[in-house]
Amino acid sequence: MALVFQLNQGEDFYVDHEQVIVQAIISPREFILHRVRDGKNLTFREGRVVEMFDNVHVSVGARGQSDSARIVIEAPRSISLLRGENYRANPPSRSANG
Repeated sequence: MALVFQLNQGEDFYVDHEQVIVQAIISPREFILHRVRDGKNLTFREGRVVEMFDNVHVSVGARGQSDSARIVIEAPRSISLLRGENYRANPPSRSANG
């Protein structure tokens, strides 16, 4: 099952302990996400799925608004997906590997 975040430019989310920031919103069907760990910007367009991290796939959600990004994330249940404010309020514990 997928999780959908609707975020504005500058807002962030976390995949486990990896921060991702909405860098730019080009249109309701295209946005750029900034992966903090390696400084890479990734462009997302409707109809395209990108593997952002191992086993974590991201795409553009339908019915987006011009001033926000509708981000669809598919990942195993073992991977924590949190909006930035929720992560900062109560970060998940780190595993022995992470």
